[in-house]
Amino acid sequence: MDKQMLNPHESLGIAQTIFYIPIVPAAIRLMRRNGQIRPRLAWWPLIPFSLIRLAGGPVTIALEKSPSIGLYSAAIILLNVGVVPLIIATLGFVRIMQVHPYILLYPPLVPLSSLSPLFAPRSTIKERKERYERISRANLLLDNHTSPSRTRTLTALMRGTIAAAICLLAAGGGISSLDTPFGMHLSRTLTLVGYIVFAVMHIVLIGIMGFYWRRRKTLLPSSRIVLRGGLLASPFLITRTIFGLLEVALQDDSSSPFNPVVGNAVAFALMALLPEYVVVLVYLHTGFSVAPDRGVVREVVEEETGTITCTQEAV
Repeated sequence: MDKQMLNPHESLGIAQTIFYIPIVPAAIRLMRRNGQIRPRLAWWPLIPFSLIRLAGGPVTIALEKSPSIGLYSAAIILLNVGVVPLIIATLGFVRIMQVHPYILLYPPLVPLSSLSPLFAPRSTIKERKERYERISRANLLLDNHTSPSRTRTLTALMRGTIAAAICLLAAGGGISSLDTPFGMHLSRTLTLVGYIVFAVMHIVLIGIMGFYWRRRKTLLPSSRIVLRGGLLASPFLITRTIFGLLEVALQDDSSSPFNPVVGNAVAFALMALLPEYVVVLVYLHTGFSVAPDRGVVREVVEEETGTITCTQEAV
């Protein structure tokens, strides 16, 4: 008796599950490693993204074996909303580029031994050391909070736009289970608007990264690494967004090759799954390539030599 062959979508579901099994712990480790300093927006979205993709594999396999409206809707929601964390991570990369190193207003080297006890009693030396320690702790917190209010307003606006797009994609995927002409039309409209919003957002983010690329010499070494990673991943994320737009725009065409569930499996693999996998690998590599503190200016109190020095770690 011949064994039943797997269809292409089942094979993609199995491959998707296998691919993302190691990505989940890697994303968690990256967040624990780099999440001590803000902005964390570049790292934590990789965790829900990898979990969504890991869950999407079994859902796709189950849908192919036992088709149902519920599984179809779940697969569409996971596939459409799953790409959202990558856009959020890209926004986090841009936020990292907005880091401004702390410019010390005090001499970089203060020999405490030169302070005579006659003119600088021990209490004064202790107060100065405590003052420098407070500045040092503040430096670690000044990561991305020195940006102008206009930048913070723009970031808040972009976050709100992403949240609205997420709601549109989720609502569109949920309504797709309504097997009525009105329900299908509304689902298509909501999903299409959501993808258009993401496409515009991505164009804006690429424009901002281009702006920083022209001024990359003014960035911290870690920010330059993040900038290169963001630009390297951009073409692949653009390809994924184009697939989403084509999927929704041709939703009414039963022969459309861009349906991720019943369309052409090769197009889905090359324009959706593969670009996503490249993007997440680039983002993980970028995250592990920078120091956990990203080279934020710090001050080190050297009690043994009786000096206070200011250093910036190389990345």
